[in-house]
Amino acid sequence: MRIAYWTTASLEPDIEAVSREVFDLAGHFRDSMVFGVSTHLRLRAGRRPRHFGAHPSLDPLLRLAIPAIERTTRINHVYAETSPWLYFKTLRRRPTVLTIASEKGEVNAEFLDRVDAITVQTDAMHRRLSAVERWRCKLSLLYPGVDLKRFNATARR
Repeated sequence: MRIAYWTTASLEPDIEAVSREVFDLAGHFRDSMVFGVSTHLRLRAGRRPRHFGAHPSLDPLLRLAIPAIERTTRINHVYAETSPWLYFKTLRRRPTVLTIASEKGEVNAEFLDRVDAITVQTDAMHRRLSAVERWRCKLSLLYPGVDLKRFNATARR
């Protein structure tokens, strides 16, 4: 497996934007897989793209499973809030990209120091993290993909 996408999204791409973005990325990069841990899940598994989701109440099992799964990947891409606790505690062996899709929660400096790249989706979060000099070199701002040409102001008829 090339990339493992680790998220706290509900893994429902038809109704939830972060899930859609993660599924689009995993669909584009072959041999990728999405792993979700969310209170909106019990257990879920599927194909196209390959994905597995679990409820956080399975934390003890997930803390054993995630490092084992990580060994089969080349890159970790965490797509979550500023400090996804479970992934902070378990992902340590592969290069890690963090995409901050939600500004909720406190920043975990130890996790941000450990990741190899940080991508944020808002100007406010970019300014907040840019204030810390040691994160500037790995910080980038990337707005979620929206085709603005499809949405234009027109006069009412």
